[in-house]
Amino acid sequence: MKKRLLLGIVLSLAVGVVIGGYGGFRLGKTPVLNNVLQKDARGVQTRVITLKHLRAGQTDKVIEIIEAGLDDDLVLFDTEEPYEMITDRTKAEIKQALQHAKDYRAAYPRKSSRTHVDAMVSNVLEKEALR
Repeated sequence: MKKRLLLGIVLSLAVGVVIGGYGGFRLGKTPVLNNVLQKDARGVQTRVITLKHLRAGQTDKVIEIIEAGLDDDLVLFDTEEPYEMITDRTKAEIKQALQHAKDYRAAYPRKSSRTHVDAMVSNVLEKEALR
């Protein structure tokens, strides 16, 4: 009787762990999936708007859209803590991207209407990437 009770408890715990793990995984991936798909949808919208301006010969608007997008991407690297659990390859890609951005902005300095974003971009480009 005690063996059956113990076996029942162990099986119940095992099933609970499996169901909890599966549920947690499903619940955890949903916001990530939605975030990625929303970002991709915004990217498509931005590219379409950019192409329309480009075809209309409105290069100043195209440059502003691309510059603002670059700013938005760069501020993601403005972290207080170093990234953990990323590969050396990812670190190398980020460092190379930041160096390209730094070189570009040295040749083509920019001030936008979003001063807080400008400050974050300056911070990213001035500090050592991925401490």
